[in-house]
Amino acid sequence: MNSNSAVVSGASGVIGSGVLSALRERGYSVLGVSLRKSDSSDLYEILMKVKPRFFFHCAAVLSDLDPLYQYTENTRMIAEVAAAIGRMPIGLRPRLVNISSAAEIGDPGERLVAESYICKPLSHYGLSKLCQTEIAISSARIYGFSCVCPRVFNIIGGPSEKNLFNQWIEQIKKIEGAGAAIQVGHIDIKRDFLVYDQVIEYIVSLALNSQIDGVVNVCSGEGIVLNDLLERIAVVRGVVISPVFNPIFAKGNPALSVVGDPAILEAAVGGALNFRRAIEEHISRALLS
Repeated sequence: MNSNSAVVSGASGVIGSGVLSALRERGYSVLGVSLRKSDSSDLYEILMKVKPRFFFHCAAVLSDLDPLYQYTENTRMIAEVAAAIGRMPIGLRPRLVNISSAAEIGDPGERLVAESYICKPLSHYGLSKLCQTEIAISSARIYGFSCVCPRVFNIIGGPSEKNLFNQWIEQIKKIEGAGAAIQVGHIDIKRDFLVYDQVIEYIVSLALNSQIDGVVNVCSGEGIVLNDLLERIAVVRGVVISPVFNPIFAKGNPALSVVGDPAILEAAVGGALNFRRAIEEHISRALLS
């Protein structure tokens, strides 16, 4: 095993690109791989050649228009990754870091969601990701390799144009004068936020901590009502906004509150998470960029 190497699927995506950069900054040799059906590369052969210490599975399909394709691809990809790792000699099998999602959870009410919570997804994407997580954990047990599944909650910032926070920032930056209306979806709901750079840092930290396996919440433990976050952005910008509901920005019938319990994450990274200051600083930077 090459202790200074890693393989990343979905390396051009939001999470994958951040993980790839973070690992290279730490001195790792990182290879990005495609898991598309059209890619003829044999994943097992790649792994045997690279002999990575870690395999970060960040690839996922999000397709509201084609749930069947979403189910098929998200389960196929993780099954292929697990099978390729399982074929390797025991001493060469990399630690699998499978990126999970808070979309798997469903509607937990006002409770803090621990990793042991029985998930009941409210979307096809959430259910496909839950299947992916179960395949990763069960395959690790069957084949005998190490696996951690960072369950990512809501992200502030990052490279995605589809990110809710980024959409709000761009709308508010275009406001001229004292204020204006902006298009929003459901903003009366409560979500658990971390800044993008923090999320990437915690994912890599969980990978490096070999004492932790299974699902681990990557969350702050504190819920923020979306309307409050929106108002905070407006205050920092110095404008008055009038939110206008637009169903284009709304996704189904969302849970009123999804907030995670960060106890395991805090223990893994060595202390309480400093997320409030990070969010404030990110808002200011985003509005100036």
